[in-house]
Amino acid sequence: MRVKYDNHPQQWAEILSDPKQLEHSLTWFADDRVDSWRHRRMRELVLPVIAGSKDKKWLTVGDGRYGTDAHYLLAQGVKDVHASDIVDTMLKIGAEKNFISSFSAQNAEDLTFGDEEFDYVYCKESYHHFPRPYMAVYEMLRVCREAVILTEPNDILSPLTLTSSIAKTASRWLKTLTGKKIQHHAFEEAGNYVYTVSDWEIKKLMLGLGLRYCAFKGLNDHYIAGAEQALFSGGTPADRQIKKKIMRMIAREDFLCGIGLKKYALITAIIFKKKPDGTIWKDLQAAGFTCEVLPQNPYH
Repeated sequence: MRVKYDNHPQQWAEILSDPKQLEHSLTWFADDRVDSWRHRRMRELVLPVIAGSKDKKWLTVGDGRYGTDAHYLLAQGVKDVHASDIVDTMLKIGAEKNFISSFSAQNAEDLTFGDEEFDYVYCKESYHHFPRPYMAVYEMLRVCREAVILTEPNDILSPLTLTSSIAKTASRWLKTLTGKKIQHHAFEEAGNYVYTVSDWEIKKLMLGLGLRYCAFKGLNDHYIAGAEQALFSGGTPADRQIKKKIMRMIAREDFLCGIGLKKYALITAIIFKKKPDGTIWKDLQAAGFTCEVLPQNPYH
């Protein structure tokens, strides 16, 4: 079956040709903005893995914003990081600015690398863009020796706790009364369907492949227009207002998740191909991850 890929390559080209969009994109190089703080919070979840893997070989997938994920890994002391995206338009600029060191254009569903060429594969907020995301996960697992790490929108419709199920039902009931349409699916302007991830879905995928070790952690986030330009420290009153509002919204969502009324907006899932080496397992647990050993297939 032929698959129509989204318009992200076209979007990157438009960014470089439109002065306003280009100015916006250049903030991705900065690490002192409110928006860079948002993304740093997401990336910091991989620190327990990085701590024992700085001499390992890493691949980032869907890292089109000049290679910001690869840059973070390099800044944390990882020595060998290769950045990739569906097109290398922005990655070339990142390399020219010494923001990243190695890159290539890669289709996540058909990677050109050899089996187990990398130790870790890191895919942050890109899985939901892929037309055939399961195929991409299989490819990422193929080219890694240790683990695939995904950070993606959490599937709020996946199995819920009793409390969150009641809250979800009440929310739907209120929307029905007010005439608001309940949206179960979403599409982005680039043309792609927005896939979401759940720990339940990941565990089913793993069990089908005979994989047993996994770790999960939720995170809340909130975006406000202007966060890319707003300085995290100091800045203008408007900058401080943006920061304050984002932090307030995250704290609100954290509270609701803490009492079981909501699920976290994002989930980081680590799919290990084998039992983790060293202290990574304990470090992940200490960092708040739920670490699980899935059942052994009794017929293998």
